[in-house]
Amino acid sequence: STIERLKAEIRAADEKLGGLDRKLQDKIALADSQYEAKKAKLAKDMQIADGYIAKEPVDCSHLQEEVDTAERMKKYLNEYRRMQGLEADVKRLKTESDELTRKIELARTLPGQILETATLPVEGLTVENGIPLIHGLPVSNLSEGEKLNLCVDVALSKPNNLQIILIDGAEKLSDENRNKLYQKCKDKGLQFVATRTTNDSELEVRYL
Repeated sequence: STIERLKAEIRAADEKLGGLDRKLQDKIALADSQYEAKKAKLAKDMQIADGYIAKEPVDCSHLQEEVDTAERMKKYLNEYRRMQGLEADVKRLKTESDELTRKIELARTLPGQILETATLPVEGLTVENGIPLIHGLPVSNLSEGEKLNLCVDVALSKPNNLQIILIDGAEKLSDENRNKLYQKCKDKGLQFVATRTTNDSELEVRYL
């Protein structure tokens, strides 16, 4: 009947209303719990804040200056790295230069060192500090005749070479010394071409 149906609807509405009331109470309880938690956190934060209230402000300007300096220095980082690369190149080139200098000095001194310890084929010929000496004197100190004799001795010291030499400036020798030099070449089997200037206006060739 209509009355029974209405009663059933009323009971259903009451049950629904009771469910809504329980949900409302649950939400109120959750809100109260969240409120208490936030209230407790706020109280704790207030305690911390109260601890800082009594303190004097700290001047942080020097820290800001350091930050600004660090920012400026960042701009020079690439330049610093480039300079490091250049320093490495300088060290490498310095090492290479030192090695080349050592080799150059060795090339300058080694021949003299070898000659100082070598057995020289010319009598009286020695080497000191890379300078050749004849009987202890520089070659430049020899007379013209002594220089020519030295040239002949050097040519004779190499038997595998072509046994012929050119004696230029024979007029610088006296007749006696010139003839001695020619005879020395003949005795040693050394062929020679000797040139000398005279007062004659014509070229003269002689076979000795």
